[in-house]
Amino acid sequence: MIIFRKVYFLFFSIVFLVHLNSCKQKNIQKKPSNILNQEVMIEVLCDIHLTDALLQLKSNQPKDFIHLNSSKMYESILKENKISAAQFDSSLKYYTSQPEQMKAIYEQVVQKISLNN
Repeated sequence: MIIFRKVYFLFFSIVFLVHLNSCKQKNIQKKPSNILNQEVMIEVLCDIHLTDALLQLKSNQPKDFIHLNSSKMYESILKENKISAAQFDSSLKYYTSQPEQMKAIYEQVVQKISLNN
């Protein structure tokens, strides 16, 4: 019985360590060169969320109208910031895989939007 406990403990210890190591490796990514810096990402996300709020205020409009306008408005935000949709998507995907950085970004987004009101 004691041997079984030792084997059981050893097995789960190894599984835990492998899992812990794999989690660390996933979060340590080198930032690709085409990723937006945090300041630009904060500005773009603020604009996007303010646009979403504006569109919600116009919720009495037909859904097609809102969808068409939202697409145009998002394109306008990206164009104004001189970034492509692909670059924004890559940046969003990258920062989503980096929870601490994404948390810091959204703390700034919330602060900026709150100060605008």
